[in-house]
Amino acid sequence: MAMRFVIIDLETTGNGPKKGDRIIQLGMAVVEGRSIVARFASFFNPEQPIPPFIQQLTNIDEQTVEEAPLFADKAGEIAAMMKGAYFVAHNVDFDLPFLQAELERAGRPPFAGPTIDTVELARIVLPSAESYKLGDLAKQLGLRHDRPHQADSDAEVTAKLFIALLGRLHRLPLLTLEQLRRLARHLKSDIYSLLDAVIAEKRKEAPVDDTVAVYRGIALKKPAPKPDDGRRHSLSASFAAFYEQAPPLPLPGYKRREEQWEMMRLVYEALSTSQHALIEAGTGLGKSLAYLIPAAFFAGERQERVVVSTHTLQLQEQLIRRDLPVLRQVVPFPLRVAVLKGKQNYLSLDKFVSFLSEPCDTYDAALLKCQLLVWLLETDSGDLDELNVSSGARLLLSELAIGEGEDGGRHHFFAQAKQRAERANIVITNHAFLLHDLTASSPLLPPFRHLVIDEAHRLEDAAAHSFGERIDYVSFRLLTAKIAQTLGKWPEAEHGEAEDAIARCQRRLEELQFEGDELFRLLRRYALAKKPARAGRCRCRFSPADEGGRTWQAATELC
Repeated sequence: MAMRFVIIDLETTGNGPKKGDRIIQLGMAVVEGRSIVARFASFFNPEQPIPPFIQQLTNIDEQTVEEAPLFADKAGEIAAMMKGAYFVAHNVDFDLPFLQAELERAGRPPFAGPTIDTVELARIVLPSAESYKLGDLAKQLGLRHDRPHQADSDAEVTAKLFIALLGRLHRLPLLTLEQLRRLARHLKSDIYSLLDAVIAEKRKEAPVDDTVAVYRGIALKKPAPKPDDGRRHSLSASFAAFYEQAPPLPLPGYKRREEQWEMMRLVYEALSTSQHALIEAGTGLGKSLAYLIPAAFFAGERQERVVVSTHTLQLQEQLIRRDLPVLRQVVPFPLRVAVLKGKQNYLSLDKFVSFLSEPCDTYDAALLKCQLLVWLLETDSGDLDELNVSSGARLLLSELAIGEGEDGGRHHFFAQAKQRAERANIVITNHAFLLHDLTASSPLLPPFRHLVIDEAHRLEDAAAHSFGERIDYVSFRLLTAKIAQTLGKWPEAEHGEAEDAIARCQRRLEELQFEGDELFRLLRRYALAKKPARAGRCRCRFSPADEGGRTWQAATELC
């Protein structure tokens, strides 16, 4: 790829070049052909004090820059290195304005070339990354980063990050690259010419890609072959042998805790003897592994499925990302673990196909489309929680999920998740899905007889949310206001029955709003009489069957 990229990182006296803040250090790395071919680094005297917090963050104090050159002294050399190149930075919106201000101060023309933000590029190429901070991305990709917040070190690692992202971009199938190219003009970075170069290279290669399947014009990761259901393990793979040997768990700095091993024994005993066990685990005990390890041994030895329910989806993800790799190293036989969530957590491919064809009216929509195109080449599950999207894109993403009454189309991620759960030794779900499944006419969880409830003290709240009804004054007023707004926008009806019907609806709505206001006023008065408010709030719990009096009767009639 005969293109030139100058990767730049700056340290400054503050965050506002328009407020007079100046550059105190600049690092540059020139990339050609996916290699670093030149470097530049220098401190600069900002001709102003360096704030204490900047000194603490960067380890650059006023003594360091006292004998350093002015930016103007090096401006010609910097401008020459940047000539005909892309400006690349990890957050271009910060670095470029500072550089332009310093070039202008030195009497040099501003940089007018294309720019690429490695934050934006990483969001597209690594849509499931936990964080897009430079240090976190470097750690994820195994890039050495010795001196964070030093411009030369940051520029070097940003250059290596950029090369890694280019490599991943080149590994994308041609179909996906061409779709990204159509979306590129809506992005902040000038990656369209970058994509043109990658596409030109890809077209020279053999087009066969066995790892990709295509659904309605979108490239997907080809499903892995179903694993062999045969299970073979020796007697030495028993929990008793493991517990007696008591090997250290494969965790960095692991120290044996007797309470953790006692909990393992209790969980295994409860599963083996079909007893209930209620266990309170202290902070730092390592309770997740203390129930997962015996559950895995039990499931493998007895060929029985164990369901594990957590309170939140985040805890589900924690079990999969943090604890499952350890579990696979500890249990000496094949282990099949599946995650099952509600339908609304899985992408509807048909909805995404429609979304992809819509015009991009916002930056968030364009970036989300790019992220989803790449993510579909990585995901086996279609679980939307795998994605790291902006807060603005989160609402758009929720609209692309499979709806409660929908079947998800021909390529159905939820159906695949169900199939994986039916083949699994251990199924990880959450309290809300577990409780919903208890009352569903057609249960979605596969049959099971053994259940581990993590954070069982939260089960009551989850049950109240799943099985209870809730009403509050603000929601009531918003709902009635929305109905009133809809009636107000109704097309003007002909004189006659339609007009009369709308008028009757409006009168009934006004009555409803009045009576609703009265109901909440009476309930407040009744609650305050039972339990006086403290700090403006009062919480009161009671059973309707045991209540009475004129206020209660009036509230009941209003209901």
